[in-house]
Amino acid sequence: MENSVKVFFDWKSNKKRKSVEEKNIDNKIVAKWDKLDVLYSFIGVYTIGIYVFYKQLCKRTAYQIKRLDNEFFSIDYLSNNYMSFPDLNEVIVKSEFISEYDSVGNVIPIWPGGEC
Repeated sequence: MENSVKVFFDWKSNKKRKSVEEKNIDNKIVAKWDKLDVLYSFIGVYTIGIYVFYKQLCKRTAYQIKRLDNEFFSIDYLSNNYMSFPDLNEVIVKSEFISEYDSVGNVIPIWPGGEC
């Protein structure tokens, strides 16, 4: 996948797309995991980035980051509004996070046993 926030959200919004887990099914064997997916994904990290760069647009509790209208940052919302977050998008692209995510899937570390 091209290292672009627009390309990522276009892909994520496509209901017929092949999931990143399906694309990387062989990584399960290499890593010897029981499951491919974990609790956090690109969308979760992107939402944390929105909070870091644009706190004025967020409501945060101990466990949740929501928009000011008390709605979550859904894939539909983010797909339609990602251009509103240029500073975050620049960091995402410069870090090549999308390319890494596309190559291995949802493997952002969590606490032991958290994927059960």
